Amino acid sequence: MKPWIPFALSMTLLTACQSPSEPVDDSSWSETTPSITIPALQREGVTWSHLVDDASRQQLRKTMTRAGLSEASQQFFWDDVDRSLDYIDSSQLVTSGFEPIDERATRLDEAFDVERWEKEQGVFIGYNCRITAFGLMRDVLDIPTNVEARSRELFMDNDALDESPDAPFTKEERAQFEQLFSYVPTTPSKNVDEKVREVQDALHERGIAFPDEHVSIGTVWLHAINEDEEGKEDHYLFVGHTGLIFEEDDGHILLLEKLSFQEPYQLVRFPNRQALSDYWMYKYDTNVGQPMAKPFILENDQPIEGYRPSLDNPTGS
Repeated sequence: MKPWIPFALSMTLLTACQSPSEPVDDSSWSETTPSITIPALQREGVTWSHLVDDASRQQLRKTMTRAGLSEASQQFFWDDVDRSLDYIDSSQLVTSGFEPIDERATRLDEAFDVERWEKEQGVFIGYNCRITAFGLMRDVLDIPTNVEARSRELFMDNDALDESPDAPFTKEERAQFEQLFSYVPTTPSKNVDEKVREVQDALHERGIAFPDEHVSIGTVWLHAINEDEEGKEDHYLFVGHTGLIFEEDDGHILLLEKLSFQEPYQLVRFPNRQALSDYWMYKYDTNVGQPMAKPFILENDQPIEGYRPSLDNPTGS
C-alpha cells in the first residue's frame, strides 16, 4: 500500500451566502496569488499572541475556566506550552500582548531547535493540534466508543502519545480521541456540500455531542487519496488541523491552536468567524487544480459562519 498522497491538503465547504444545495464551482479558479493574503488578514484586524507573556496567559486562563475546561486539562496544556517554548527562539515570536498577524504565520517551524529537541526528548515528537484540542476538550465532549474507529491517519499522533513522558490520556480517552478524529470514507466527487454532509452524518453516527456555549472545536477537513499497488484509489476525509474557538463578550473570536509538532502554540484574535475562516483557508486552501474537493471548516458539527475559499479570486487582493 502506498502512503496517502500529501497533495491531499484540499477540499471545501459552503459559504455563508450559498445554500447547501449549491455546489462550489471552481471552474474559474486560477493558479495565481490567493485572494486571502496576510495583508488582507491584517486589514480584517487579525492579531495574534504566542502566550509568552503573563497578560496573555492570564486572559486565556480566564477564558478556558469560563468555558468549563478542567484544571487538569488546563495544566496538561500549560505544561506543554512551557516545554514547547523552551525549544523555540522567542525572538521570532510575539512576546507581549497581541500584534497584527504577519508573514511568520507560515514559517514558525524555522524557530524550533530540532537538534536539541531530538537530543533531549529522544523519540518523543511532541504534541500537535489534535492532541492539544482533545486534551483540553475531553471533559466537555461526549464521545461514545461503541463504533469502530477509523484511525489510520492518526499514526503520528498515536506514536506521540505512546512515547510521551507524561502519559496524558487514559485508555478510554485514547479511544475517544480516535473516535473524534476518525477519517470518513468519501467519493472522488469535488462537491463540497456532499463532503460536509458525509462528515456530519459520520459524527452523528458516532454519537459525538459538542458543548453548546463558551467553547467549540474548529476542524479543517481535507480530502485525501490513498492509492494501492494496483493503482486503486481510496478517497477519504480527515481532520488536517483543529483548534478551540472561544467567543469574547464583545463578539471577538479567539482561536487557540498548536500549529504542528514543531511549531508553537498561539492564540489568534478575530473580529468575527469569517476572519477566522479566512485565516485557516489562507493556510490550507493552497492547491489549485487538484483532483479533490477543497478544504472546508466545521465548528463543532456545523459549517463555520462566513466560510469562503482562498483561491476564488484570480486577481488576488
